[in-house]
Amino acid sequence: MLFTILTCGIYSFYWAYLVGKAMMQAKAKNNLIADDNSMLYVILQIFGLGIVTYCLVQNDLNTIVEAKEAKES
Repeated sequence: MLFTILTCGIYSFYWAYLVGKAMMQAKAKNNLIADDNSMLYVILQIFGLGIVTYCLVQNDLNTIVEAKEAKES
């Protein structure tokens, strides 16, 4: 959050892009359908819908954790 303030909001776009790429790699690593949502996250950030980005990232994380738990059992 500090970087977002210091960079006048530009860091939030960079963060959204990086998180999208990281989610894609994590899904591929766990044999899930790896869709690249990085540009979607950036567009949501541009239109002031950062909270939606956070919700989508959380949903991706939940999917990854559920896949790992299913693999372990």
